Amino acid sequence: MGITIKEQRPRSLATKQAVPWIIAATCSIALIYTLASEYWRRPETAGTPETTAGAAPETAVESNQSTDTVSLTPAKYENAKIKVEPARLEPVSQEIGVVGRIELNSDHRVEIRPRASGIIREVHVSLGQMVRRGDLLVTLDSPDIGTARLNLREKRRALTTARYEQEWRSQIASSVAQLIPELRKGTDPGEIEKKFADRPLGTYRGTLLEVYSEFDIASHEESKTKTLSDEKIYGEHPKLVARHRREGLQARLEAMIEQVRYDAAQAKRVADQSVKRAEADVIDAAQRLRILGVSEDIRALLAKSDQDTRELIDDDVTVYRIDAPFDGTITSKFAVPSQKADPVDVLFTLADLRTIWVNANIPESDVARLPQIQGGTIRLTATSYPGKIFEARLLSTGANLDPLTRTLPPGGL
Repeated sequence: MGITIKEQRPRSLATKQAVPWIIAATCSIALIYTLASEYWRRPETAGTPETTAGAAPETAVESNQSTDTVSLTPAKYENAKIKVEPARLEPVSQEIGVVGRIELNSDHRVEIRPRASGIIREVHVSLGQMVRRGDLLVTLDSPDIGTARLNLREKRRALTTARYEQEWRSQIASSVAQLIPELRKGTDPGEIEKKFADRPLGTYRGTLLEVYSEFDIASHEESKTKTLSDEKIYGEHPKLVARHRREGLQARLEAMIEQVRYDAAQAKRVADQSVKRAEADVIDAAQRLRILGVSEDIRALLAKSDQDTRELIDDDVTVYRIDAPFDGTITSKFAVPSQKADPVDVLFTLADLRTIWVNANIPESDVARLPQIQGGTIRLTATSYPGKIFEARLLSTGANLDPLTRTLPPGGL
């Protein structure tokens, strides 16, 4: 069995041996602290001997001031470009830096669609091409347009016929109005026939002149019978019969005059209404073409309703041309020759790129500052135009805050 004995020193002796080491460590820490303080207190102009020597007067001036005051020499004021001016109120611009998305102006962007079905005959523009208002974009062959044009032709022919009838009825009514006074004056039938030989009277010529001739004969018979009766050659009976026959024919003539006058005027009124109805049919047919996207000069159609046969032969009734509604750029193109196009199909997208929109989401923390920039200048930059700044104005702001991103979308810049 082995026994190991471990010597234990008294505690007071160990403490006495550690004291010198503690004192040495404390002195080292104090020295390091002093050196560090001196290093951080050195002026920033300390460097080369020349710099230190040149800055000695300034350092001496600064060292006399309090540590809470900064004093600069005139040379430093000039180098720092510091100016002292009286206090005044100046507007301070506020900036909100956000990332935006450039989009087309929805108010100047349109999708070109055909209003009538058809087959694309020819495409006249290409993608990215700038067009002017009224420029031809595409030509189609449309059966619907052809049917509408043929209907317009029919209505124009009906208008031409109605106008011929109106002119004829107007001439008859005018001639009848001039004939009636002659009949009532008792003008000789031969003179009346000669005077109205080249004037249109229609069926009223035979009706009126026949009755008037019979009345004129009855008048002569009455006059002759009266003369013979006065000479006692005839008795009273033949005189009375002649007088009654003349009165009967006179009444018949007056009734015929009234009826002819009414019939002629009524026929003219009916002809006038027929013309108005035919004109309305032409207008409706032209408006039908306008609905399908084909513009027609309605006033010109009404002014000249009669068409030359050669014009009808050469007229391409199925052609359907679509023009640009405003100045802009073709931003998308889907029209292909020989392709069928329906009213739901988009052929082109036309946009006016002179003005664009920039949509940017404003953080919730900056929403309160939006009223301050209403009417102010907004500056935009784009990566495609480095170094160039674009100015815009705030159009509107969104009404609802996005609950996910906690941002407010503006209406556009």
